[in-house]
Amino acid sequence: KDLIHCNFSFLGKNNAQGTADSFGFFGSEHTGNINATLHLESLLRNNNDSKGGLMMRASTDPDAAHVSLVVKAGDGVTMYYRAQAGGETTAIKNVGVWRDNIELSLVKNGDSVEASYKHKAAPTWYVLGTANVPLGATYLVGHAVTSADTTQHGQLMAGAVLGGTTYV
Repeated sequence: KDLIHCNFSFLGKNNAQGTADSFGFFGSEHTGNINATLHLESLLRNNNDSKGGLMMRASTDPDAAHVSLVVKAGDGVTMYYRAQAGGETTAIKNVGVWRDNIELSLVKNGDSVEASYKHKAAPTWYVLGTANVPLGATYLVGHAVTSADTTQHGQLMAGAVLGGTTYV
């Protein structure tokens, strides 16, 4: 696969967990099933809770249902989800592997969302987990970033990978 070399960064702060979120999010509306992929080049690590990656959300409401696959500075690749509006955000697994040059994938099929990751140079995708999260007929897919510190901004450097799926 070829990498589109039009990297970008954006700023965000606070956190994306618990019953309400506050973080940087850049996304677009989608309907139906989707295979969304993000190439995460690097994440500014302000502290061990800084995180950034790929997210699907029911809406921009702070308590919206969501699924995310992120790189967490202290833990590596982690999957989070909130199954319903106002519910708790759950971390289902983290893998302390690569933290840079990672491809992240969320595949939505109905209400089921599967999270996978791989290193840019590796041929094999690893499934981290699957969550059942009703996102509604129209939902958002995009990039999320947080420094997990209200006094600092987070920064995510990402690029899109070419090859047959929707890249965000």
